[in-house]
Amino acid sequence: MSINTIKSLITSGGGLARPNKFNIELPSIPGNSMSARDLSVLCRSASLPSKQISTDERRIGMTTEKIAYGYIVDDVSINFLVLNDYKVKKYFEDWKDLIIDEETHTVGYKTDYQKRVVIHQLGTSVPSITASLGAKVGPISKNLGSFAYAPFPQVQVTTPVYSVELINAYPITTNAIEFNNDADAFLEMDVQFAYTSWRVIQSSQQTINIDLPGGFQFEATN
Repeated sequence: MSINTIKSLITSGGGLARPNKFNIELPSIPGNSMSARDLSVLCRSASLPSKQISTDERRIGMTTEKIAYGYIVDDVSINFLVLNDYKVKKYFEDWKDLIIDEETHTVGYKTDYQKRVVIHQLGTSVPSITASLGAKVGPISKNLGSFAYAPFPQVQVTTPVYSVELINAYPITTNAIEFNNDADAFLEMDVQFAYTSWRVIQSSQQTINIDLPGGFQFEATN
């Protein structure tokens, strides 16, 4: 296979998907002021969920084959950076209080604490203009092809290319926050989510980033 074939395939597919191009959508929790945008910014890592087909073996004569009868989904872990205000930890503590009230030793209704969680794989593009070239000599004209030109390379448009919704999700584990004597380290928090199932959804959300003079950036999301 030639390099040009590989390059053509990558280009036709919108480029290679990158693991650092993602964001998440978490719900608002009553009594907590943490915004979905701030949670997404502080999210350091996430993963798209898996789904395993459950099978049972069936034997007919001398042949054994597997027959599907359902599916199993695994928990999803999401990692967050922790700031000195500890708002991320307080957010999940408030969500946990909807599930189990440790003061009254009561369990909440699942309809009150299950929420919608969305994980997006993002793709980035630079707006371009496509122009066609042609030449004409007397009655003879010839199309010389077309080319794409990006007049504003400092403008980038980020859109979801693959989005997954965790249905009826809620946190079941908030892992311990570890301290150490590393002066260059920062605190992280892992949260494990359970959910009923997941599905692929379409998202029309777009984010426009513009690099401005002086190292400033402008960002707008529809």
